[in-house]
Amino acid sequence: MRMFTLICPLRSNSLIGIWGRRSGSILFNGNEQITTRLSINSCDNAPTILTYHGSHLITRKFMPPLSENQPPIEIDVESVKKLIDDQTDFLFIDCREPSEHEFCRIESAKLIPMNETPTRVEEFETHRDSQIVVFCHHGGRSMQVVRWLRGQGFSGAQNMTGGIEAWSQVVDPEVPRY
Repeated sequence: MRMFTLICPLRSNSLIGIWGRRSGSILFNGNEQITTRLSINSCDNAPTILTYHGSHLITRKFMPPLSENQPPIEIDVESVKKLIDDQTDFLFIDCREPSEHEFCRIESAKLIPMNETPTRVEEFETHRDSQIVVFCHHGGRSMQVVRWLRGQGFSGAQNMTGGIEAWSQVVDPEVPRY
């Protein structure tokens, strides 16, 4: 079993940072050090997240095996615009709150707020084996949704880097910023 570690911040008691194929994290929570490590079993390529408080194991979470064919976890706004322009069949999800969606939106995106995703997962089923792009305001919430979707077997789920803010700055300046 191989172990790899990097340092990233902890915000709102949730895991922040991107889990790479051979990476892990050391997370700091207040004055107490909480260490989270991602280990890869070289036999079955299945990642396991181990969380320690000091030297004591707190949790062990087994994740689905990583696939060599999984697309990158992030996609830039220019690539998403090309998908739309090329009329590629993909699911485009806005995981922001309805009030944010009312203020500004990308017309081709479907609103499924982050907190409704688990109860509306059946709406993703037809795209289980295809591309799903999720965005929010800046990319934090959508990354959490993408990680959850990948954990449910939606291997084509991707986070639109920078969210609608980046879309407004790079692709369509007519989309209001907030």
